[in-house]
Amino acid sequence: MKSGLRRMIRLPAFTLLVTLALLSFFGSLPFGDGRRDFGSFIASGRAFALGLDPYARDIDPTLTPPFTLPILGLLANSDPKTALWAWYSVSLALYVVVFVVLLRAYPRREEPLFVAWTLAFQGIWCTLLGGQIYVLLVAITTCAWLLLRSGRYLLAG
Repeated sequence: MKSGLRRMIRLPAFTLLVTLALLSFFGSLPFGDGRRDFGSFIASGRAFALGLDPYARDIDPTLTPPFTLPILGLLANSDPKTALWAWYSVSLALYVVVFVVLLRAYPRREEPLFVAWTLAFQGIWCTLLGGQIYVLLVAITTCAWLLLRSGRYLLAG
C-alpha cells in the first residue's frame, strides 16, 4: 500500500515542483535597471579598478570578498544591464555545472523527483535575481568538498 501511495503522490509532486522551478526561473530573469545587489558589486569593482577603497561607505558599500574584486573590476566599465545579464548567465551556467557534478558524485540522487525538488529551491533563484556572488562561492566550496572526498587534501585547501 505504501508504494502505491508513493506512486500516486510522485506525479503531482513532480509537476508542482517543475512548475515552481519554471516560474522561479522566469521570475529571476534580470530585467530592469541592473541595480539590486549587483549594483553595489559593480560600484566596488569600479573603485577597485580606480585604486580606491572598494569598501568605503560613500561608494555603495559591499561585503563582497576581496578575491572577487579583480573579477568585478573587469566589469567596472560595462553597461550595468549588460554586466548583470552576463553575470546572471555565467552564474546560471555555473550552477548547472555544479548540479551535474554533484549528481555524478552522488548518483543515487538522479531520480527525477529529487532533481525537480532541487531546482525548485528558491535560494538559487533569489541569488540569481539579485546578481549575488553566492553561486561562485558554491562552486569553489563544491570543488573543495569533492577534492577532500577524493583524498586530495592539499588541492582542497
